[in-house]
Amino acid sequence: MALRKVLLTLAVVTVAISPAMARHAHHDEDEDSDRHRECKEPLTDRGSQWVTEKGAEKAAEKSWTQSVRFKWGEEYSDIANARDVKYECSKSSISGLFKRCEVTATPCPPEVKRVHEEHREKH
Repeated sequence: MALRKVLLTLAVVTVAISPAMARHAHHDEDEDSDRHRECKEPLTDRGSQWVTEKGAEKAAEKSWTQSVRFKWGEEYSDIANARDVKYECSKSSISGLFKRCEVTATPCPPEVKRVHEEHREKH
């Protein structure tokens, strides 16, 4: 009879602890993986030609920002929040005096929003 009570108690405790352990295991995962799920797929865009490469990069960023804003909204459109930002620049076809750049980046929401959502999930 005593053994039956012990086994029953262990079974109840195990069932009660299992959901808590599952929640804890989720928090032990790589925090970046949760953050990356909020990011969108990479987007590539190119800007207009400029005399300088820096100007061409800025034109590509502006074009990327506009495309991201149209596709996913204002929240994702700041390239400062993006991951894996890569530029590819070359001479433009007109006389080789101008530069044109292409930027590829993964749009992500601002860090403040991600921290707020993580805080809300924990409470």
